[in-house]
Amino acid sequence: MDKKKESFWSQYFRTLKRNKVIAAATFSAVVGSFGIAALRQPPPPPAYAAEGVLVDNAPVVSVSETSLKIHEQGKGIISKDLLLSDILLKATSEKLREKSIRFTSGQLLDNTSVSIET
Repeated sequence: MDKKKESFWSQYFRTLKRNKVIAAATFSAVVGSFGIAALRQPPPPPAYAAEGVLVDNAPVVSVSETSLKIHEQGKGIISKDLLLSDILLKATSEKLREKSIRFTSGQLLDNTSVSIET
């Protein structure tokens, strides 16, 4: 007997035609289970954003030329490391905790960006 070998796809479609009910039930079960799983997803966490500006607008009362120079040099010490220091982040997370917003200082550091323009 010389049987002609059928291709995979022709065998697949013939079997699918024979077992329509099983194929439809399997498809419905898979799509339904993924639909239920998609509906049970938790809502996304809230995103908080804030923007602040430090402005030096108070007039400087100087007694001497040296005090003016010291004041001008003091303006340059504000840096990213100073603004994101551990002490400042801990104090900020404690203030947020008082308002029932739970953030650790590490989470604040990860979610904060600072740009300093002079």
